[in-house]
Amino acid sequence: MLEGLQGEQSVAEICRREGLNTNIYYRWIGPISMIQTTNGE
Repeated sequence: MLEGLQGEQSVAEICRREGLNTNIYYRWIGPISMIQTTNGE
């Protein structure tokens, strides 16, 4: 799932592969991206 943050795959590709709705992906990944930004990653 973190490939989307790293730009390795598109969010659409990841969601198709994992069987997720894109809204669920963004809801789940949002807090993770905020943590990475706060930690300077």
